[in-house]
Amino acid sequence: MDRELGVLVVAGPSGDSGLVLDHLHRAGYHLLCERVDTLAAMDEALSARTWDVIIAMYHLPAFSVGDALELVRQRQLNLPFIVVARTVTVQGVVAVIKAGAHDCIMMDELHRLAASIERGRRDGRTQQAYRSAERSRHTDSKQAEREIRDAERRRIARDLHDVVLQDLVWALQSLQVHTQLTAYQAWPGAQQDQVIATLRHVVQGLRNAIYNLRLGEDLSLVQSLEGLVALHRQLAPDLAIRLAVEDVAFGILPAATVVEVSRIVHETLVNVRRHAAAQHVQITLWSDAQGLCVDVVDDGRGFDMETIWGGVGLAAMHERADALDGQLSIFSARGMGTQVQLRIPRSVVQEATPDLSALAR
Repeated sequence: MDRELGVLVVAGPSGDSGLVLDHLHRAGYHLLCERVDTLAAMDEALSARTWDVIIAMYHLPAFSVGDALELVRQRQLNLPFIVVARTVTVQGVVAVIKAGAHDCIMMDELHRLAASIERGRRDGRTQQAYRSAERSRHTDSKQAEREIRDAERRRIARDLHDVVLQDLVWALQSLQVHTQLTAYQAWPGAQQDQVIATLRHVVQGLRNAIYNLRLGEDLSLVQSLEGLVALHRQLAPDLAIRLAVEDVAFGILPAATVVEVSRIVHETLVNVRRHAAAQHVQITLWSDAQGLCVDVVDDGRGFDMETIWGGVGLAAMHERADALDGQLSIFSARGMGTQVQLRIPRSVVQEATPDLSALAR
């Protein structure tokens, strides 16, 4: 039996849009479609009925695909918008995706179209369910204020990552390549090295700031630790960092608990990078009858236990553990590496909801 599909086609009079619709017919769809070739006609069609998908040709005669995407954004429509192109640059594809398109498909890749439509519709239903759940949660002003702050934190993190960080990385890589391939003498060699080192330091600090901003998101502990591992792998490419989740029988912890545990692990990894001269770090997350446990073990130089007490970072880690009614233990010896273990009692985790990401590992 054919699947009914309402398709708004944004295209000029060329035959490409007809080829797209023929492909959907052959894919088993019963199409209820309309073609528009001006922005005004598109606006009118969006007002006239509800559509399942918008398919726009990349090259339009009277306006741009960016204009069409902006119209959909202004109307706050939650439906897949798929761009079809005969020719387009990589930059063009990136631009339409960043502008809100669900996918960009070449004319010789129309076999992907049906799957892309169904994926977009599923994503739309998921987002709608999420938004409905979010609306039901916003029952008091304090919760609403928290959501606004979290949304702003995520926006800042995205802006820092997508714009500032990418520009800095590009500048650093360009300077390194230029230094290697040319006999550039405008700066003394030592000054060039200092500039490169400064840029590296800025990039590392910015990545760290982005991670701290993203700690405010609603992540499970496993997802948060995965983000930590990815961050420190970028900051220390020569350090092998592994996360293992073993015999886990706990749920999604409260957001505040996730933040505190993540900051303890983060501070531990910072100490490993700065002081341990380690080659490998193993983070193990597990649980037993007493509660939840996080182990961070490195194969670095180690240290004498009596020399570590009184440090600000260590004191903050113990304060965070105390706030969780937990216990922080450190084991080390010179030449033997270091183990940092955090134990959280079962009373803190027993009320948590199921963590599917942990169970799926």
